[in-house]
Amino acid sequence: MKPLGLLLLASLAFGQQPNVTNAQFTTKTFSGDLETQMRSVSPAWFGYAIKTARSDNQSCCWNSSNGSGCWLEGSSGSGRVVGSTNTTAPVQLEGSDTVAVLFRVSNSSVDKVQVYSMSCALDAGGLPFVWFTGVPAEASLQYLQKLSNNGADRVSNGALFAIAEHVDPAGVNLLIQIAKTNPSAHLRGQALFWLAQKAGKQARSEERRVGKECRSR
Repeated sequence: MKPLGLLLLASLAFGQQPNVTNAQFTTKTFSGDLETQMRSVSPAWFGYAIKTARSDNQSCCWNSSNGSGCWLEGSSGSGRVVGSTNTTAPVQLEGSDTVAVLFRVSNSSVDKVQVYSMSCALDAGGLPFVWFTGVPAEASLQYLQKLSNNGADRVSNGALFAIAEHVDPAGVNLLIQIAKTNPSAHLRGQALFWLAQKAGKQARSEERRVGKECRSR
């Protein structure tokens, strides 16, 4: 049984919402499975938060002294500004352990899978944007595994990256499974690449931890 404090922190993290503007934004509580809930005939964005390894890196289209941001539907031609610094947003000095996984759906089919920092300012181009809360890692990984076999590189590559971003150990096991058994040489190679990246991050994290312990002695 997890301590109450840890449960509270987890619930607060997954209660976060992405920094989205220019969208028909709605929030829904996850139930059932993602495949049946992420359906829209007209173009729309769906997303949810996952726990990831704490990092100072920003997953965003661009970063500057004024902030960071992305146009989900391409660059703005109307003079809109995305990514200005939000002074009310909390500053996470040790990096964030939560990222947003987003899916662009059209004709009830996913045509993009992207991962962004929760602090990244996103302009949704006026499209509907459905944000799911309480999505468990198991449901997320199952859905992403299906999408990794989509056939379109933009979808399968995005799905594999999202799998690699999960801190849940099941994500590593899934990447190993794909690297060993997937019939696509491209997907096997991508899975091996993300496994190597995760191993490198873990080694660097352990190196920083040991360094801090040595300096504190």
